Amino acid sequence: MTINEKYSYRDFSGQSLADVPVEELNGTEIVGSCFYQENQPDARIFPTNMKGVTFRRCNLDNVYIPNPLVGPNANVVITEGPDACCTKRIKCFPPPKHEKFKGAVDWEVDGTGKPVKPMNPKAFEDEGLSIKPVDIPADFIIEETLTVAEFNATTEADWKAVAAKGNKPLKEKHAWFKEVPEVISNDGKTVKVRGKAWLFRGEGS
Repeated sequence: MTINEKYSYRDFSGQSLADVPVEELNGTEIVGSCFYQENQPDARIFPTNMKGVTFRRCNLDNVYIPNPLVGPNANVVITEGPDACCTKRIKCFPPPKHEKFKGAVDWEVDGTGKPVKPMNPKAFEDEGLSIKPVDIPADFIIEETLTVAEFNATTEADWKAVAAKGNKPLKEKHAWFKEVPEVISNDGKTVKVRGKAWLFRGEGS
């Protein structure tokens, strides 16, 4: 089988190839490329009529491969041995309430999207934290400290607009609020706010 030079050994993470001419894919072997789709298990990124394609050493996490049938027209994903591909379903979930976990945590999920285990269980176990899905917090609560000038420059309308889009409240900040945050302290110089946050940038877009 011919190695597909156009689509091998490249990074297509976050991209869709659904509209590429299927003739560029059919009957070829794709090797060593990354097609990972963040937080989108079973993402349909390939043409539905793609056939006879073999994937080797590719990152296919969260990617759905159409027509995985038997026979000469089957699309084949190598899952064992040195040429095996990554084929996990992965979603973001709120982090445990612990100082070492600041952002969303990736969990492997089943075919229905339910969490099974964290992608890095050792990080949990090292801190004595549960890796049971039932113990995942319901919300991602974050705190940000702003200067009084920054806070005063951000109107309620700004907060609401930002929350609706899942973007940063201010350029230099790292968290993304999904609601107007609550003020929990104000010492005249800085203002600390707390609220629910999106798990990743653009989640609420």
